Amino acid sequence: MPRPAQAMPIIKNVLSKKDECSVELRRSAIFMLGRRGDGEAASIIGATAKNDPSASVRSEAISWLPKLQGDAGVNMLEDILRTEQDQNIQRAVVRTLTASDNQKARSSMRALIDRKDASPTLRVDAINAFNNERATPDDAAYLRSLYSRADNDQVKLAVIDAVGRIGGQENDQWVLNLAKNQSEPSQFRARAISRMMRGTMSVADMGKLYDAADSYDIRTRIVSALEQRKEPEAADKLYDIVKTSTDRNVKIQALNALTRRKDARSVQIVQDILEGKKP
Repeated sequence: MPRPAQAMPIIKNVLSKKDECSVELRRSAIFMLGRRGDGEAASIIGATAKNDPSASVRSEAISWLPKLQGDAGVNMLEDILRTEQDQNIQRAVVRTLTASDNQKARSSMRALIDRKDASPTLRVDAINAFNNERATPDDAAYLRSLYSRADNDQVKLAVIDAVGRIGGQENDQWVLNLAKNQSEPSQFRARAISRMMRGTMSVADMGKLYDAADSYDIRTRIVSALEQRKEPEAADKLYDIVKTSTDRNVKIQALNALTRRKDARSVQIVQDILEGKKP
């Protein structure tokens, strides 16, 4: 095996190739440079991240930049985001920034999300990178504050999903408050409700949300969620909807949900309905 000093000319020669047949070799060369980690290796990786004709080779190089060059690597990633038109490369930069523990990388991600001239798809990709494993309480607070000033519906919906994914008492309460807020457009309330349904919202709270719902979309989402819950109280609320709903479609949806549930309470309710009894 060549010594590091002897390997460098070979690596440079491989990276000088631009043909499709050498893509995997060039990716391997980037990996070797990343493991080497000295200044010369970092410089070559930076040049490859900007100039290689293969998106996969550039993505490999991009993934090493914050590890080898710290803030300088993040600065280079920011520059790529500003100038690059290839969405695959843009997304590779976003993935790298969100995976980095570098504080400047986190600041860079927020700057991208806040950029009104950036592609909404790219901004949403950045927001989608937040989860309960990597997000800090400060990240969650940033996302909650972003919702009120977001200028794009896709961004707002992504924020609701991200805050729900991060979870925790404060974030769950924020999503619940949004779901209950009748001054919010129904599409955002419906998304908040859908997110809460995946969490720990009680059947009682779901019932209260249904009673306060002012749109067909929200009511049908809650009925669908009640169908998935195993508690007997969910069957009782579905029966209440069957009895009291003035919307024929929602009434039928709730009845169908009861017939599909296999728990003892639902089976008994359906049987009583068929026999003309009061459950």
